[in-house]
Amino acid sequence: MLKNAEATAERIRENAEKAAAETVKRREVQASAKIKTAEAAMVKELQERAANLAIATATEIITSKLDEKASLELVDTAVGEIEKLN
Repeated sequence: MLKNAEATAERIRENAEKAAAETVKRREVQASAKIKTAEAAMVKELQERAANLAIATATEIITSKLDEKASLELVDTAVGEIEKLN
């Protein structure tokens, strides 16, 4: 009877260890997925900020360098390029 109880206790211990190991592995996978998602979101946000900064900088440079005549010439050139596409 004692040997039977010891064997049962050993099986319970082994099952508990296996379940704990599986839980740890599952949580590691979940944590890894969350980290990858957060990294991707951060990269996307940085790309958006960089693009917005580049646009703002280009706008500032263009508006500070162009007078009315040059601005109209630039618009005419752009319109001509658009017409070529059609």
